[in-house]
Amino acid sequence: MGWHVMDPADSEAMAQAFIEILDGARVPYQCYDELYRRCTQLRVSRMNQGLATDDFSAEMMLSCWSTKGGLRDALRDQDVRSGRFIEDNVASDCPSCFGTGMWNPDGLGLRNGCPHAGGG
Repeated sequence: MGWHVMDPADSEAMAQAFIEILDGARVPYQCYDELYRRCTQLRVSRMNQGLATDDFSAEMMLSCWSTKGGLRDALRDQDVRSGRFIEDNVASDCPSCFGTGMWNPDGLGLRNGCPHAGGG
């Protein structure tokens, strides 16, 4: 276990896999550095508590993004505090349709009926 150097081809393939997963969850690339730091803090905290610690992964980054109180929530709260967003509008935004009711569940185009709005 531990750190090891990857050859360029393996490194490129792993980076592409991470990007696909994070893009699929609509994580802005500008947040990757902070998510990496949060994953490292999470692993260190778990180690210090004597708990099992998973290897670093794209899934761990997604967890640090989407968990209640994660980076997505922190950024949203920051936008609300700065006056950039009105809190009532932020709370109603759906991550699938962003409050529009239009969604693209199968990649074939937008349509009405996002499940959050009682459609689908």
